[in-house]
Amino acid sequence: MQRITYNIMIKANTLTLAVATLFLLTAGCAGSKPNNLGLNGGQFAPCPSTPNCVSSFAEPSTDAYIAPLQKTNNTWTRLRELLVNTDNATITQQTPIYIHAEFESDFMGFVDDVEFKQQDDIIHVRSASRLGYSDLGVNRERIEGIRQQLDQ
Repeated sequence: MQRITYNIMIKANTLTLAVATLFLLTAGCAGSKPNNLGLNGGQFAPCPSTPNCVSSFAEPSTDAYIAPLQKTNNTWTRLRELLVNTDNATITQQTPIYIHAEFESDFMGFVDDVEFKQQDDIIHVRSASRLGYSDLGVNRERIEGIRQQLDQ
């Protein structure tokens, strides 16, 4: 009887440790907000060399390049409405020509920073993961999804 109680206690302690570890890992997935967000010389920060960022300011010959969004009369307003109505997006900064939004993943709460800049007849974009080496294409898919919704 004593041996069974001891085994149950070990299993309970192991489970508690596993849950606590998972909580600590999950709590840290947002990462720190980068200090290079916003416009610098009219452009976004360059993408890092890791495959977890896309930008319309990147060199077109690189994997980080994504075409800017085409702007019509009300595209900027529709973009803002789209972001406001997206469950996992939060606009954290907005000016007449710039929007920064944070997108939080459903799984583990990873945060990506997404930036938009109005310029003439286009909207420049940058979408970058805060953590991890590769984003498995999530940032590119996000921008292409936004493009499709705005084109409708």
